[in-house]
Amino acid sequence: MKPPILENNKHSVVAVEFNTGIVLKTDFERHIGQGEAFHIFENLELAIKFVDRKILEDSDLQLSIYNNKGEYLFTKDKNGKT
Repeated sequence: MKPPILENNKHSVVAVEFNTGIVLKTDFERHIGQGEAFHIFENLELAIKFVDRKILEDSDLQLSIYNNKGEYLFTKDKNGKT
């Protein structure tokens, strides 16, 4: 699944289950080919705040951030940033 190409400065985040690697939709249900998987943010700061908040709410999540070109930036989970 490729991240979306976005307008300048926007970023996307995709969440997966930490233990299984299963991609989750934006409603955090398992993605089975239908529905949106990428959360879209106006800037990197908002994307990072979202990632940090979601990990605090659910330590079984692993979230990856991509830039507006669809390039991978980093992944964060309960063990920190990779």
